Parts: sequence; C-alpha cells; structure tokens
Amino acid sequence: LVTGDLNAHNPLWGSELKNYNGDTIESCLEILDLVILNDGSPTRLTPPGTRPSAVDLTLASPQIAIKLSWHVIPDCGSSDHFPILTTSGDRERHGDIVQMTAKRNYKRADWNSFYTFLETVVDQQFCEGINRNTSLKEVWSMVKRFAYSVYGGKNINFPNTEVAREILDNLTPVVVQPEFQITANKYEIEKFNMVEFENSIAGKKDKATGLDEVSYSMISNLPIRFKQMLLNQFNKYLEGECIPADWKNFLIYPFLKPERDPNIPSSYRPIALASCVGKLWENLIKTRVEWTVEQNNLIPEKQYGFRRGKSVTDNLCYITSFVQLGFSRNMYTLGVFLVIKGAYDDVDIYVLYKKLESTGIPTYLINSIFQTVCNRAIYVRDKTGGLVGPKLANLGLAQGSPLSPLLFNIYIGDMQKDMLPNIETLFYADDVVLLISGYEINGLVNLMNTALETLRKWFGDNNLTLSTSKSKAILIRKALNVMRALCGTKWGADPASLLNIYKGLIRSHLDYGCQAISPLTKTNEKILNSLQFKALRIITGCLRSTPTNALLSECAEMDIKHRIIWLTIKYLARVHSISEHPLQSILEDLNEYCLTKEDYWKNREYPAIISAMHFLAPYVQHIKKFRNIPCYIIEHKYFTYELEYIELKLKKGNDNATEFLHLTSELYEGYCKIYTDGSLDPIQEKVGIGMYVPQYEYSFHDSVPKMAQICTAETIAIHKACTFCLENDIKKAVIFSDSQSALKKLTSNKLNKDLDYITLLTKEMLINCNFNGTIIKLAWVPGHTGIDGNERADKNANLGKQLPITNNILLDKADVLAYCKKKYHNNWIKEWDNSFNHKGKWYKAIQPQFPKTPWFNKGHCLTDQHKFKIGIADSPLCECGQLGDPDHLFFGCEINKIPTFDLYQTLIQTHNTPGPLNIKCVLYNLTANTA
Repeated sequence: LVTGDLNAHNPLWGSELKNYNGDTIESCLEILDLVILNDGSPTRLTPPGTRPSAVDLTLASPQIAIKLSWHVIPDCGSSDHFPILTTSGDRERHGDIVQMTAKRNYKRADWNSFYTFLETVVDQQFCEGINRNTSLKEVWSMVKRFAYSVYGGKNINFPNTEVAREILDNLTPVVVQPEFQITANKYEIEKFNMVEFENSIAGKKDKATGLDEVSYSMISNLPIRFKQMLLNQFNKYLEGECIPADWKNFLIYPFLKPERDPNIPSSYRPIALASCVGKLWENLIKTRVEWTVEQNNLIPEKQYGFRRGKSVTDNLCYITSFVQLGFSRNMYTLGVFLVIKGAYDDVDIYVLYKKLESTGIPTYLINSIFQTVCNRAIYVRDKTGGLVGPKLANLGLAQGSPLSPLLFNIYIGDMQKDMLPNIETLFYADDVVLLISGYEINGLVNLMNTALETLRKWFGDNNLTLSTSKSKAILIRKALNVMRALCGTKWGADPASLLNIYKGLIRSHLDYGCQAISPLTKTNEKILNSLQFKALRIITGCLRSTPTNALLSECAEMDIKHRIIWLTIKYLARVHSISEHPLQSILEDLNEYCLTKEDYWKNREYPAIISAMHFLAPYVQHIKKFRNIPCYIIEHKYFTYELEYIELKLKKGNDNATEFLHLTSELYEGYCKIYTDGSLDPIQEKVGIGMYVPQYEYSFHDSVPKMAQICTAETIAIHKACTFCLENDIKKAVIFSDSQSALKKLTSNKLNKDLDYITLLTKEMLINCNFNGTIIKLAWVPGHTGIDGNERADKNANLGKQLPITNNILLDKADVLAYCKKKYHNNWIKEWDNSFNHKGKWYKAIQPQFPKTPWFNKGHCLTDQHKFKIGIADSPLCECGQLGDPDHLFFGCEINKIPTFDLYQTLIQTHNTPGPLNIKCVLYNLTANTA
C-alpha cells in the first residue's frame, strides 16, 4: 500500500488535466499491476475559481485493494490537504498472521520520546558503564522497559499443554551429532558497515516480534551511535564470538486448521516468531552469501524459487514449451512431479556445513551461519497462554528465517549432479519436476525409473524424503490438455472504482500463468472472453448488445488474446537478457516446427510465447545480455559505499541563475563544474546526450539508440562526464544533472533486481574515482530555470539527438520493453480500428480513437450531478449554484472558465455547427480528424 502527495494530475483519478507525473504514475499502474483507490474526489483545498485538485494518491496491490475502502475527510483543519482515510474491512483471522491479545500500534509511537529516552536515561544510567564485557542482553533489557508485553492472554484455538508438548517434541527430534569440528577461518574478514546495516533494516514491517519484544521500528529509530554499537557487536560475532542465545529463541504459535481434531498435534499449523535483532543479523549474512552464490552460479540455473529475477512463470513456460516441442516431434512426454516432505525441517545442518564449504563461501560466513542455525531454542504457546519448552533443535532450518530459503537452495543444488543427461530437472523451492520426451512409452518409463533411483540414493545421502501422497507421474499425450499436467504444482458504483475492482479481482487471476496456457481451445477462449466482457458491461452499465470493441474502448482495456501476448513479451524480454537462459534453446526449436505448419501445427494457432517471440525478434539484438541479472555484475562492495547527491535548494519555475551562482561558489569552490543532460523526441524517435564544462570551454553532444529512455540517456551523460574527468586528470569535480531519477538510481544502495547495467557501471566508475583520488560529487538542479551551464548542456543534448547513431550501445531490457510497448499498443489500436468494419460503426463515429480517458461519452464522469445520482454527494449542484451536469461543467460554469479562451465559440467555429451546442452534440459530431 502506497499513499502520499505525488503531485500527479490525471483524469483517471479525478484531475481535469494530465501532467508528466500523472502520466508516469499511470504507466506504473500498468507495469507494476497496481490499483488506484482514489474515487475522483478532490484531495486538496483549492481557491475559488480554480480547478479541483486530486494529487494525494493511494495505490495498492490487487491482493489487498479489494479489502480496502477509501474516502476523503472534508475537514482539513489548518492544512490545505484533506485527510484521507483508508480502512480494511477484513476482520477475519488468517493463518499466516499472528493475532496478539495486545498489539502495539507502532504508527502511533512517539519516536522522539523514544530517541530522547535512549539519549538521556540510558546514556546517564547505563551507557557510561558499557564495556567490552557488557552483553547485548543487558542493553536491550533497558529498551524492553519502554514497551509493554504483547504475549499475554489465552487463545481457545491453541492446543492444551499435553498436545503442545507433543508438537514441541515433533519439532525437536533427537539427533545424534556426528564427529564434527568447524574449520578455522583463513579469509580476511570483511566487516559489515552502516550502509549494509541500514539496507537490511529498510522497509521491514512490524507484524510480530519474538520473545525479546524488540521490533524493527525500535531498531530503525535508534540513535546513530546506538546503531553503531549494535553494528560493532555484529562484527564481533562475525569474528567468532558467540551470538546471544536470545536471538535463537523461536516462539511457535500453533493454529488449529479448519475442521480438525484439536487433540491431534498434526491438526495444528505452527507459525514461528523470531527475534527481529536476530533476523537483522541473518539478513546481513544472507546478502553477502547470496552475492557469492549468484555471482559464481552455484545454484542450478533451473532452480527458480526464492531467487531475484526468477519466478514460477519460468517453470510454467519451460514445462509448456518442452511439452509442445515434444508434440511438434510426434513424441510423448513423461513428467514426474515430486514434493520434498518436510523440506526445511529435515535439512541436516552438518551436511549443509560441508556443502557450504565446497562453494567457496568465506569460512567466517559459513561459521556464522552454522552458529546461527544450531542449538535453536523452541517454545510453544499453549491454550493457557503459557509457554511449553524450551527444547533445543539441531535438525532443519527455521521457518521464517531470512537465511532458510537460500540455504535450502544450496542444500539441494547438487541433486541433479548424477542425473541422466536426457532428463530435464526443474526446481521451485521444495517442488522438483523431471521431464523426458521420446517415441516409445516403455523406453521413457525405464529411463525415468533410472532417474528416480538416482534421486532415491541422493535423498538417502542427504536425509530427505519425498511426500508420496503429493507426488505424481503424468504421461502427456496430444489428446491430454497440457494444463492438466501443471495443475498439480504450486468500491462504489463509479466506473473508475469498478474498473479497479476488475483489475484487482478478475484480471489479476486471468494474468497469472497466462504465458503457459496458449494456444487456447475455442471453448476456453470463449469462456475467458465472456468473463472479461461480462465484467466490462457491469463497469460501464452497457447492455448485452453493446459491441465488444466499444466495451474495450470505454474501459481502455486490451482483449484477452492481446493482453496474454503482451505479458508474454514482457516475460521474454527478461529471458533474453540472460545469456544462457534454459528456455531460449527450447523456443528456437519450437519456433522451427511452428513455422513449418506441418504435422502437429498444421491446423493450430501459434502459442502466445511464439507470437511474442516473433514480435520481439527485431528488438532482441538491442538487449544487453548477462549470465545473471545485472545487479550481480559488479562487486558487492559497491553497494556498501555511501554515494550521495546534493539537492540544491532551488525551485522549479523560478529564474535560478543568481541563486545558483551564490550557492555553488560556496559549496564547490575549487571544483570543476560539469553539466550533463539528455533529450528525447518521442515523435521522431531520437535521443541525444549533452555535456558542458565551462572551465575547459568544452561542449559535447552525441546520439544514443532510439530505444533509450530519458533516464538512461541522463545516466549515459553522467558516465561520459566521469570519463572526461579521468581523461583530463581532474581531481575535484561536481556533476550537475537535472534528472532526479537518474541520480536516485545511482545513489541507491538497495540490491534491486531491476537495476540496469548502465546505472551499475556508472556507479562503479564514480566510486572507483573516489577510491583512487578523483573526487566526483553529484548535484541536482532544476532544468530550464536560467542556469547557464544546464541550458548549454540541454542545447548540446538537443543537437546530439539530430546526429546519426554511431554509439550503438546495448540497452537494458526495460528500455527496449518501453519502446516495444508503444509499438505493440499501436498494433493493438490498428486491430481495434479494423474491428469496426464489422460492428460498432455508430460508436466509432463519436469515438474515432482508442481513448486513454474513458467514460465521458457514457455520462459516467465525476460531475456533481453524477456523484449525487450514485449517492456520494449531497447535492447535484455545482459550487456556483447551477445543476452540475457535463454541459454546465464545460460551457456554463463561471468558476471553470478560462478568461482568454471561449470553448463554446471555438467548438461552433471548428465544427461549423450552429448553436445551441451541448456535449452530446459535440460527441456525436466528432470525427477522426478532430478527435
């Protein structure tokens, strides 16, 4: 859930005009699959005679949007923004959310008092006595006094004490410890720094704490020197000191499963709560280990679970394409779908230690991991509210532990080592899929049995077992729908509100895994289309006889078929950014069979993934490829270096020339000032970069590939400025850019799977310069505000985009995808246009173009009259006292009139239409040339 004053205007959420921010947010809604909760109500108090403003937005993921209600509170007090209340109507108990009897509300916490308390009371009474022998338990006991207990009370859903003890025994089986000794560390210890600490705590939510009752909010709001104390302790544990036992305490809340016998231990689902301080420690280790593992490809390429840049879609598309390729060759495909029983619970930590050693991970990190996972103290909450335990656990990985998914991936990483070469092995967490294609069923069965025997030995050596009840084998023939093979694996009446509900509740389900279900049978395609159009008719209030192309236009939606292909294009762009992605070779073979239109494909439609492949083919050559996602191409240390940019206190729209000179003469005396800029012409599809260095009287301009987005162009310009500093041996320089987005990406220390390689290489260069004696600083200035250097750089960028492209650098998939989106949308518009040759001709006369802002020609717009009609306004009258219908809004309202422009007379002259004129008349007489 995201909410805030985003300064974004767009008719989608009630503004009358659209600005750049509004267009950006609209794109984000589509790309990130978010839903906007605004109902069109103004969120800002504006002076009489000005347009209403809806700049405070609330965005949500589809999964929670349907559970939320949103409304504006009309009393804004002394502010000019109305308060917005977003509430959840969901009061049900969920199995994955622990219900406390007395839950803290961290949003209402007085963190200033918390800060003062630590700086004064703790400082005076305790901190003077801190020495190297003082334990962290004593430090945190002072913090715990600031909060109250959240673990009291009874819960009738918890087991009685006897059953709770059985659950505890099941979670902590007796393990015979083998002869074992940890290996002495031979690596130089790279200590954690404050940047890593802040990255690990950033964005953490306060859901439930462990037994120590320390929350993430408490840690993130610690004074900086207290954070440094905690960081120093972390580094001592990294060097070999024993971590506090409290960090390894796990509190189990056993929740009774629906309609189960409460006297049987297996009837309960255990939910584990752990220390937030301990999880912070684990996150620091996890980031280091994950970096080593991914950069050195230590996990099988086809393990798609719990990894950045990979998802279940990879599995679905690979399995579907593998089966379809078998069909193309007139082969059978045998698939065995296996589920590892217990998974985390049965991991042998001593075997895990040996596997970690074989990866080349530094020994001090391996020893820290082993110290964290062994001797975990388990407690179970019972029906009385008391605790049963503790008992020590030395088998398995802890549920809910940040390290567990990564360690499990490493543990099963060698499962396919001895597998037959013609057996394809795919993983997704604890699910394993074996696939093989061939002409003879008996031969396939024999080969698969051999593979299963190999797996049986591996499972025995690694102390894991299979869940036989959940595992199955399927022989996939042409007559068998591929989907059967996959099924066993794991706010108001306003149209804007209804469309949000459709996107969150219906479309999100249609989107999931859609890349793998094509080609659809005619029956299934009809079912999906019927579902979509039924929803769109409800949204628009149209009759069943309304043409479907008109429905799509009214809601600015693609039809199911085109949306599936577009989502598949987005997925394939990611596939083609990985140089050795397993799916690429299968798609090449499958494409050859599809193009022949023989045998299996003679009378069949191409799969969506092949259609998407054909569309993307001309653009793939422009995508930069790496072995892994780009964030792993530079060393981890570059994400731990604090790179900042200064935002000069200059306002957009002002003439900042004098103020800029005053500020920079003080801040950057002795620095070489470099100005960079990028320029994009979306119509002519030209992109340029520019640079200006007044000290050297040096101007530079160049073109970049037309698919580059403006942020990428700005980053390339900054990279060019860094190169200029190195080539001219400049020791102190400041780069001024008017692109905040580029500067924010460069200075972000988050390990983000979507970071582009140009940003990463520029970041690497900047930090290397600062390491090697060339100080380069970054600063933001508002563009087009009279700053001479910025204006000269902008002029150079405009000159650059007129040059022929000589710098054919490869681009990130996001740049190419943004370009493809426009092309694909244009293709969709052409097909939409052609559909009116057969139906909807009357509608086409008043809506000649596919709209971005629907509903005006249906009367469903946020006028006072319509809001009164649907019950969200007390009166149908405008602020001026007249009936607030669309005619009044456009032609009659004195408040909305622009003194220098008469819309009514302009429309009469444009259309050569005698008065009187109304909105219906305008819509009816619109043509393609004047729309």
